[in-house]
Amino acid sequence: MGYQSRNDISSSSADNELEVFLIAAQKGDEQAFEMIWKHLNTRLLRYAAAQCYGSTMDYEEIVSESWISAAKDISKFKGDFKQFRSWIYTVTHNRMVDGTRKRDRQVKYGGDVTELNLEDRAPRMEAIIESDEAVKTIVAKIKRLPEAQSEVVMLRVVADLSVEETAKIVRKTENSVRVLCHRGLATLRDELTANGGDSNG
Repeated sequence: MGYQSRNDISSSSADNELEVFLIAAQKGDEQAFEMIWKHLNTRLLRYAAAQCYGSTMDYEEIVSESWISAAKDISKFKGDFKQFRSWIYTVTHNRMVDGTRKRDRQVKYGGDVTELNLEDRAPRMEAIIESDEAVKTIVAKIKRLPEAQSEVVMLRVVADLSVEETAKIVRKTENSVRVLCHRGLATLRDELTANGGDSNG
């Protein structure tokens, strides 16, 4: 007989609960959708804040608009909760890419973010980044990586997505994602080690 740890049981129970919320949300249950939002929003905000850090894009508006899109289209969504998580990250990722392009042309887009009563009372993520010098340094270094490496490291490390999920979002093979992540993290490790050595010298 196989042994299932208490943590595995707890994780499995939570996953099953999220699947139930997803099915209910697809049938129009707003409370179920709010539970999904609560589960995903903080990490999604962290990812978007890190990606937009140093730019003029409003990451909170981008994330809000992503959730509005998800709320409008969730009834048509096909897949399980893991696939939904990849989907909301893909929507957010694409909005940031579009925002970068449109920013140069000064074209505003979006919808009314007050359509959903979803409010995150946590401190703004950029304030958290700014308040922690170590986090600020790491985010800045990730942003200086080649674009493909930076995107993958953000999704794998900051958003904590799997290789499979990341590959779908950036539209690359899983092997490419592994290579990009390995190279990006190796560069970061070398830079942080060098900086540490300089500070000790």
